[in-house]
Amino acid sequence: MGTAFASLKPDAPAKEKSALATRRIALVIPQTIPHIPRSTPIIPKINPPMPGKRFDIFGSFAFKTQTSKFASQWAGVLKRVQIERPFYKACEKPSADCPAALVKWRHELNMLRPLPRLVQLRRLNRFVNHLAAYSDDNVTFGARDHWASPLEFLKGRGDCEDFAIFKFFGLLELGFKNDQLRIAMVKDRRRNLLHAVLTVEIAGETYVLDNLNNQVRTHDHLLKYVPQSSFNLVAHWAHIVTDQIRTKFQRATDKTITPEIICDSTLYKCQGVT
Repeated sequence: MGTAFASLKPDAPAKEKSALATRRIALVIPQTIPHIPRSTPIIPKINPPMPGKRFDIFGSFAFKTQTSKFASQWAGVLKRVQIERPFYKACEKPSADCPAALVKWRHELNMLRPLPRLVQLRRLNRFVNHLAAYSDDNVTFGARDHWASPLEFLKGRGDCEDFAIFKFFGLLELGFKNDQLRIAMVKDRRRNLLHAVLTVEIAGETYVLDNLNNQVRTHDHLLKYVPQSSFNLVAHWAHIVTDQIRTKFQRATDKTITPEIICDSTLYKCQGVT
């Protein structure tokens, strides 16, 4: 800069000096600002659904994923169902020599077929909840986490995901479409446990079939459940729930949330179950 200003006479007008200085500064300022690394990474903010965007199950924000941490267990169930399926139909024949529980299940499905959809949900939920007793996988299968196929469940014992799986395949046989159904892995905030339920969408409303309750309730009345993952035959979803999302969901539904049923996590029974 000294050389540039040296070409000016000492008595040069101030206006001329200012013009030359401006041109000189323009030469040293880069046209683009280089990237400056940050010491703290930027964490993207997860925004709740925008107005008009559809809330997902239990007032969550959901996005499809290629897989989930429950994918291997679910894939194992699907393989076993493919092997078992021929036995389901075969046991509807009067002459078939089949386990009594399997015959009872097939008979119940045939009785439900002509009924309205909501009646099917209520009756199937109650029927399956009384079809087997809750039992830990270590006791039933000698494994920490085994997901039972329908024939395994019909042996009379299972845990929460086994009830949900059995209801899922029962509803498919009653003519429900796959995209109406999801098995949802949820965090039960009341008991601080991971739980599984089946969600069913009918005419824009989402219903929940739960082995802890024989009553079929809509998902907006069960906000003690925080969904983590859900899936059906062809897709997996991951779920995000924040206080802000939940508040917007409750305002959007504009419904009074009924008191939650109190459950005994030891006996796996709930007050008020009918």
